[in-house]
Amino acid sequence: MGKNKKTANAANNSSSNFTFQAAGIAGALVVVVAIGASYKFSSADGLKATDSKVVPDATPPRASLGEMLASIRSPCDSTSVNANTVFEHANARKSNGAIMMALACYRRTLELAPQHPGAYNNLGNALKKVQPDTLRCGDDQCTQRDILDASAESLRTVLQLNPRHANAYVNLAALMRADYRFEEAIALGYQAVSIQPTHVTGLENLGRALQAYSAPEGVPTVEEVRREGWIQTRDGGWRHRQRLEEAVDVYRKVLRNEGPRASADTYRGLGYSYLWLGREAEGREILQRGISGGVWTVPLQYPGQYDSRLAADPVPPPERAACVTRILEAHGAAMVAEARTLLAKSERKRLDAGGAWGAGLFATEREGLHSPAQGFSNFDVLAHCKNTPACANDDAQGAAESGCLAHAFCVMLRELEETTMATTQLARISRLQAGVVISPHTGLHNSRWRAHIGLKLPGKHAAQLRVGDTIFTWREGEAFVFDDSFEHEVTWNPPVETIDLSAEEARLVLIVDFQHPDVNPVCHS
Repeated sequence: MGKNKKTANAANNSSSNFTFQAAGIAGALVVVVAIGASYKFSSADGLKATDSKVVPDATPPRASLGEMLASIRSPCDSTSVNANTVFEHANARKSNGAIMMALACYRRTLELAPQHPGAYNNLGNALKKVQPDTLRCGDDQCTQRDILDASAESLRTVLQLNPRHANAYVNLAALMRADYRFEEAIALGYQAVSIQPTHVTGLENLGRALQAYSAPEGVPTVEEVRREGWIQTRDGGWRHRQRLEEAVDVYRKVLRNEGPRASADTYRGLGYSYLWLGREAEGREILQRGISGGVWTVPLQYPGQYDSRLAADPVPPPERAACVTRILEAHGAAMVAEARTLLAKSERKRLDAGGAWGAGLFATEREGLHSPAQGFSNFDVLAHCKNTPACANDDAQGAAESGCLAHAFCVMLRELEETTMATTQLARISRLQAGVVISPHTGLHNSRWRAHIGLKLPGKHAAQLRVGDTIFTWREGEAFVFDDSFEHEVTWNPPVETIDLSAEEARLVLIVDFQHPDVNPVCHS
């Protein structure tokens, strides 16, 4: 965010060495005053010190920021000895997508001016765009966790050098939200807008963090509902009233300040905060204002990034993606069988680890779109196929014996790549437990379509997906395609009174995202 052109310590411009310092943010994570109100985390808010969503990873970083940057072999391609000149050159490289060269030039900036807040700030942002395996952490390739830790270290250093650097608070808050550390993200967001009250990105990020943190870990008890302010939503889920009302206040502030310049994210954030609060008429009125103001053009299609040139239909004509559904269903039986085996392995691992949700092979979903927080997880098929060499083995048994957990899925993805023009952007097995609802929301953009194929249905309960005004129910081995930039939600018919986390009551669906055919064709014919 932003460019800081001031060199903080000109006397050090001739230095050839630099030191990275981790910074604490005294008090910022406890009480922050902003927007005329005090945001305080306490037991009254229903937060616990052991809450898995807010406790940082206690594992120390494998490599410091300085060590990570030292692993970049290429020198900066600017020969200037002026720190600000090199800094602007790094910014240009970052804007052009030359991220590794941008990192080398931010490193050079800090060699010339070791206390340059702008360089640390933009370095922290640039690191988010790095492929982890392009940097070294000690003797190993860096991981995504290493990159996130280094980015946070860089941004915290900005705040040590300049405690009133609003952009650094905004960027660090966004990083914490991406790491599902919502309590920290909210506190940092409030600190940012206390310094710069009209910071649009800061306010929008704060609103998103408040929304994401509005779901309880489990179904609240009657006493918790009374004491902590939980409300039951029309879809049977639960939300924290105060956090959603704060999100409303934040988004309304942006709308007042920006007027007709307000972004799709603001209209969408405000509209869905109202809807999740049960204030249906107000939510629909805000979303309609977005259409009237030209932010969107089609009712119920409310993505954050919108291209009006692309065909808009919540359920696209089947022939436009027939090659995708055909391949999915051709491999359906094999994937259904393998998904059940994967689920059984995951459950054994979870129970051996004490039974905690998320301890198996499926990663807990923490987007904040569902409630309660437990009971929704995914297995990243695309990453597993890419990172597990055994999955390329044509022999299923040999692949399984060598560590491949999703051979049938990898075979399907390979055929999709070889016989169609579809570019697979995401492929994951989604696990949803009976009673967990996914609140109304839209995808981030409208340049993709999404395919589902049912893999396993719950034993006693029936989930349904609403996309626009169309209701889908899943069937094992059957695929369909929809446009997830249209409003969609998952509910249970009839509603489920008690959340069931057992494997028997798991709904498994394979999700595959690919480009909208108006961006690039998907099928050859």
